Amino acid sequence: MPGKERLAELESIIPAAVLEDYKKARARNHTVNNLMIDWVDEGYIDHLILAQDDAAPHGLHRAERELLLEKVNQLDVEDQVAVFLGADEVGVVLVSRFVNQLYKTSPAFFVEYGGVHGKDWIAPFEDTTFDYNVQKHIVSAGGRLVDNEEEADIHLLLNTPSQSGTFSRLFI
Repeated sequence: MPGKERLAELESIIPAAVLEDYKKARARNHTVNNLMIDWVDEGYIDHLILAQDDAAPHGLHRAERELLLEKVNQLDVEDQVAVFLGADEVGVVLVSRFVNQLYKTSPAFFVEYGGVHGKDWIAPFEDTTFDYNVQKHIVSAGGRLVDNEEEADIHLLLNTPSQSGTFSRLFI
């Protein structure tokens, strides 16, 4: 069944009041996210992370994210605003950023994958490649990525599925 027909079918199953409440909550959250970007531009916030959790490849969040990224680009605050997947780890990313700024450091990360390369894998409940998400987390934490292992302060080993879809035991 084509996407629009399936969407109409699903919307007809959901009680109208529930769907309206959901759409209002999304609109409110989108308004708050836009305001936070404005506050970065105005200097009230020095670094903002807009994190998404359980972001499927399709959904309202995709269009909202594109609008937020467009605003970030228009205001030229790309270095101060990060939009990425992974809401659970945002606290640790921001604490890491604080510590790196406090000690005036920017650790260099060399990333290695135990299975499929991160550019070739999208994790369950996510909608961008794994390597993109890893890069966003590292940069937001105040780190940087390097291509040469010898230049790295940290060798980050990540467990990704093998070609067959199972996870390697290499880094467990």
